[in-house]
Amino acid sequence: MAGEILYRKIYQDLIKGISDGIYKTGSRLPSEMELAEQYGVSRITSKKALEMLADRGLVFRQPGKGTFVTSLRPEPEEADEEPAAPAPGKQIVIGVVFDSIGPSFGMDILKGIEYECARRNMLMILRLTYGSIEAEKKALRDLREAGASGVILMGAQDKSYNDEVLKLYLEKFPLVLVDRAMKGIPIPVVTTDNYRAARELTERLIRDGHTKIGYISHSHTDTSTINARFHGFCDALHAAGIPVDGSYFERDMDAYLPREDDDAVSIQTYTRELSDFVDSHPDITAYFAVEFSIARLTYTVLEEKGLQNQKALVYFDGFSGGTTPLSRRYLHVLQGQYQMGVAAMRALAHIIRGESAPDCEYVPYTVVEPEA
Repeated sequence: MAGEILYRKIYQDLIKGISDGIYKTGSRLPSEMELAEQYGVSRITSKKALEMLADRGLVFRQPGKGTFVTSLRPEPEEADEEPAAPAPGKQIVIGVVFDSIGPSFGMDILKGIEYECARRNMLMILRLTYGSIEAEKKALRDLREAGASGVILMGAQDKSYNDEVLKLYLEKFPLVLVDRAMKGIPIPVVTTDNYRAARELTERLIRDGHTKIGYISHSHTDTSTINARFHGFCDALHAAGIPVDGSYFERDMDAYLPREDDDAVSIQTYTRELSDFVDSHPDITAYFAVEFSIARLTYTVLEEKGLQNQKALVYFDGFSGGTTPLSRRYLHVLQGQYQMGVAAMRALAHIIRGESAPDCEYVPYTVVEPEA
């Protein structure tokens, strides 16, 4: 009884600290050890308090890094207990279908899903589709046949329509989308406010005096995230009275898109194309790259021409902590990928229990300043 009183005391004190603004969105809470020492309790007791906050959606926990305040809406007070264990002899299975994963994008989302899934005593099965709609359809069918109770999907960036997703939606099968929405199908999605983030990056370039800005993307511009970034970019130019010049767009950098086959992709071909684009637009003073891989390719071209110090570059994703020349040199957006995975798993758990989930849940992002 005393232990329960103590962990609830810690829990209530932390809730008050969050509501009073002492712990702001994105800030790190005291660790299990720090709380244990502060309150004179065991780490088991302090861990229980932090887990209760996580169950209510007030924080997300990232092993090895800490517990962080989230802007996700709080779950009902009834959800502050440990997640219910599955019935004896029955393992709840969750399917995760991604088009690809990589160190700059996807890996941390998967870690967040796995952590939250394991915390809820659920088993996760991962399938990768490498950009193939047919592989995506098959993965969804296989997971359904394997007894999955729900699926988290990062759909392939393709213009084709996945009718298997529509079928599952109409059958009310629990589905949550992560990163990208599917146009015309109101499935809950957990993502970044890509429009706002792209507009913020572009406005920063404009404030720094750039009016000739190149926009570099791959060809899958109908993907919801890429589409939102493009409109954020264009609207920032419009608001500043800068004409949107289509000749400043290079939207065919497909070298790093996920591929199902093993055909070699000539990076040199795309490097030459981008090099020609840079040469043909010497008046461009800054570049907006929609993804880290494209930013890396752009940096390679600029470095080869000795322009890396003369041209500005902004981009999405990458690595935290200034571990690459890109992250140290240029302004960029880091999405809350781990938190995205945690939020997607929480939303799916609610749907599986017959509860509602937000239609669209935005996870906070960080604009990372370049080193001085």
